[in-house]
Amino acid sequence: MLPIDPPLLSDHSFVVANLDCAPLTGQSMSVCQIRNWREVDVDALAADLQCSDLVTSPSDDLESTIDSYNTTLRALIDKHVPLQIKRLQARRPRVS
Repeated sequence: MLPIDPPLLSDHSFVVANLDCAPLTGQSMSVCQIRNWREVDVDALAADLQCSDLVTSPSDDLESTIDSYNTTLRALIDKHVPLQIKRLQARRPRVS
């Protein structure tokens, strides 16, 4: 409990809060998938894009073009910047 004693008339005098500040007992881990965009070889990615069906044989149909765009870019991204699994560990709160 953190009561605010009213030395003056203030709307903060009516605020009462309970806060549980118990430290974490165990280390919690979470996993996420990331791409390391800093390591992408832009020239190799551009060269592969130039050789792709999206550029070499574009479709006249809008839906086919959109599908080709999505699948081509996804494949190139997966090739040049593959997903990596990163384990994140929750930090313990600092006690002051």
